[in-house]
Amino acid sequence: KPSEEEETANEDQESQEGETEKDPSEELRDLAKDLDKLKEMQGRQKGLNREMGRLAEAGVEGDKNKETSKKQEDLRRDVEGLRDEWYKKSGKLGDVASLDQAGEEMKGAAGNLRRDQPREAQPQGELASEALKNAISEVEGKMAGIAGDMVEQLGQQAGGLAKGQRQLADATGKAQLGDGEKLK
Repeated sequence: KPSEEEETANEDQESQEGETEKDPSEELRDLAKDLDKLKEMQGRQKGLNREMGRLAEAGVEGDKNKETSKKQEDLRRDVEGLRDEWYKKSGKLGDVASLDQAGEEMKGAAGNLRRDQPREAQPQGELASEALKNAISEVEGKMAGIAGDMVEQLGQQAGGLAKGQRQLADATGKAQLGDGEKLK
């Protein structure tokens, strides 16, 4: 039997491990929120892309391009904020690559708009939208993986419960008259 000190050390280790590993349902909720944010951002980018197309078509210069540039910069900052949250959680550049790409394209598009070059900004806006689409797919993939793990875990728990039920049935089936107290 482990000493009291060993038990306390084991409990401390278990509580630290529990803090680092997130509850899968909580992780799914967080990912769902991020997915909503990404979809909203992609919708905003698509709207900006349509606006850039109209500006390029009309050959507009001046304030309209500057306004669109500001909207593009605002969206870039929002993407950057989400990117920083993700990086803080994982510490992996691979996890934020799509958001980095989207941010870079947005930055380029905003610069071209400020220089009254909406025609050059258009393809960058499209690439930014595509990068956001990739980020959405990545989040959906993570969500599917977590959900699959949860289903597998439930299946294992159900198997354990079934085994316990069979053992209980065996024990009660072999019981003799007067064995009731022993079975409790």
